[in-house]
Amino acid sequence: PVDVDTCTPILTPTERRNLRAMHECGYAHLRANELSQALAIFSEILRGRRERHGRKSLQAAVAMHNLGVVCMRSGRYEETVRLCDGAARIRSEKLGADCEDVACSLAQRGVAWMELGEYGLALESFGEALRIRKIVFGGMR
Repeated sequence: PVDVDTCTPILTPTERRNLRAMHECGYAHLRANELSQALAIFSEILRGRRERHGRKSLQAAVAMHNLGVVCMRSGRYEETVRLCDGAARIRSEKLGADCEDVACSLAQRGVAWMELGEYGLALESFGEALRIRKIVFGGMR
């Protein structure tokens, strides 16, 4: 079934429970530092979100950001940059360029650039994230 106003597939209660269970399981593996298991679960969540909602859907962007976080913890910084960049682009298109979620993905991308020793790119990411956060939350005090 699809929501005719948004053209977004509607999750059944069972599908919603299954997705929540996958997130909880993946997060448990992440907390336990079982990174290969966490990567597998969050990769599968992204695959499913892309398949069900589309590659450029907001749901896919959230899954990309989450997988980027897991990649960061796993030392897969190039992949983190790619995933968080994609998440930021989709979120910007769907939610607006000055959205808090865009800033969150940009900040995560900045950390990955920093870990890769790309300090100029890290500063660009952090600067843009800060600019957005100032708009969302007000000026710095």
